[in-house]
Amino acid sequence: IAFEAVNKLNYENRRGLTNNVAIPFKGQELRWKDNDKAIYNHILETADNVIKVDDEYGYITDDNIRSRKYAKYYMRNKYMVDNSDMVIACWNGDCIGGTWNTVRYAMNNNKIIICINPEDLSIKVFKDGKWKKLNRAMMNINNKITKIISRNGEV
Repeated sequence: IAFEAVNKLNYENRRGLTNNVAIPFKGQELRWKDNDKAIYNHILETADNVIKVDDEYGYITDDNIRSRKYAKYYMRNKYMVDNSDMVIACWNGDCIGGTWNTVRYAMNNNKIIICINPEDLSIKVFKDGKWKKLNRAMMNINNKITKIISRNGEV
């Protein structure tokens, strides 16, 4: 959804945004369904930059990452956080798994984080070392996101 939103903003408003795609490793899509592969390949073909994190960056994985495959996802997620001013995460709040690892890494690196809970579409913001309630502007964004998701039928 984010990739298409950037493309749409660039097309409609000529904002000059860059669509960078970080992939954990070449061939990650090989076991995906054909429709998902087609979407993924379209994204790679139309992206401004495609970064193959495992080939291009010497990220060192933490000891708690057990398998090489998951370590590559973790490296990709670290790369995205390290190269972002703000993180938007679709996260249900469970403190387990890759999304949690990424949110925790972003928290430890003092990033602004906007978390959208896929279960109830609530939004919370992490800023200045703590989770904060939404202000009026963020509530308007929450309403817009809810409308987009409802229209597309996706979370």
